[in-house]
Amino acid sequence: MTVIEEHTDAPPKQLATVATAPARWLLEMASAGGVPLTQTNALARTIVREIAERWPEWWNAQLFGPPHREWDMPLVGALHEGLRRRRLVRRRARKLLITARGRKLAADPIALLYD
Repeated sequence: MTVIEEHTDAPPKQLATVATAPARWLLEMASAGGVPLTQTNALARTIVREIAERWPEWWNAQLFGPPHREWDMPLVGALHEGLRRRRLVRRRARKLLITARGRKLAADPIALLYD
């Protein structure tokens, strides 16, 4: 049973909260001093590994071991790219920082899905 199937009888706000949890977590990290980036502007290994621990369905650690880079986990790469494309985060030096728009949408899971 998937996470969404477990919540099908839940109200829309709860569904949106579950669906946007990874994006909101990354936005929260970006607002708390910034997310460290590599020299190639990818998410740092520590962040990628923390995501793999928080959302184990995104990565089979038993089969592959811990991920080494952002693009080892395509969903993480897509999440990072999507947040940048929507201008919810921006890069400054080797940090990913939240924008004002990102701060606003991080507080509202439904708006984050549809805005």
